[in-house]
Amino acid sequence: MGPRGSSIVCVAIAAVCVLVLLEDPPPPTAMGLTVRRGEEVFQKEAMCLACHVLNGQGGQNGPPLDHVATKWIRLRGGRDEARMFFHDHLVDPVKNRVSTWGVCPPQVVSYRSLGEDKIADICEYLLTLE
Repeated sequence: MGPRGSSIVCVAIAAVCVLVLLEDPPPPTAMGLTVRRGEEVFQKEAMCLACHVLNGQGGQNGPPLDHVATKWIRLRGGRDEARMFFHDHLVDPVKNRVSTWGVCPPQVVSYRSLGEDKIADICEYLLTLE
């Protein structure tokens, strides 16, 4: 291929690259939306950081949540088991307290009022904290 042919190829490749860049990004996956909603509920509605520390931010009354997924996946034997623990703990934290975290203080409340969908979203978000 001569110089003219290689120039045409370069222009064609550049045109394709521009078209790719101008396309809308793919829509987030359902799981990505669930995690994003979970993070929002975690921060704004459940206000988990009022008691828990995450990435150096938050309160000191609850255990830190850095790497909480890694810890509970290991302790419970898998992601599904960790998800179930997170769910049960959010619904009834006093009943489902864990000795490695100590005794839940009396001010710990159930997040049952958030509803199952939001609790499930929080659980999915917590599973990203590895």
